[in-house]
Amino acid sequence: MTYDYYKQTPTLNSHLLRVAPKQQRKHFLSVWWNAKGSIYYELLPTNRTVTATIYVDQLQKLVGVIREKRPRRSIVHLLHDNARLHVASNTHQKTTKLGWHPIIHSSYSPGLALSDYHLFRPLKLHLREKEIDKDDDLKTAVDDFFASQSPEFWAQGINALPNKWAKVTDLNGEYIVGS
Repeated sequence: MTYDYYKQTPTLNSHLLRVAPKQQRKHFLSVWWNAKGSIYYELLPTNRTVTATIYVDQLQKLVGVIREKRPRRSIVHLLHDNARLHVASNTHQKTTKLGWHPIIHSSYSPGLALSDYHLFRPLKLHLREKEIDKDDDLKTAVDDFFASQSPEFWAQGINALPNKWAKVTDLNGEYIVGS
């Protein structure tokens, strides 16, 4: 919660006033990647969230991109968390129809959210360094970030999963602290 003191106290001296922060424009980023790199991503318009219907549409777009970028890939293993849109019946129907294999994700294991712990942290740091005024600037910055990552970066994220899974198992599904 942000509290602007000057709004509550109109008689403050002018040197105590501060400029109200700009309204944040939030964008939802959906990204699919593997040990070789970014496969596909989609930025939703400002302040719009993903629904199960939008997610299924994104999966359909992903099909074409996988065929183009990874033409020899016959089996797709899909790791996503247990958000409602990921476990919705139409999502399940779509992945079944595509013959994809969703990997079962422990309900309360944020340490297994691969993109959260491996991809989004460095992406946020990258974006903080940028001057982003328009949606196109954001897309360009995300493109630049993905293109600048070495093959080792992507492989490290995927290769860390077995150890993360083992740790969650050892902790009986508890949170992984410091993941």
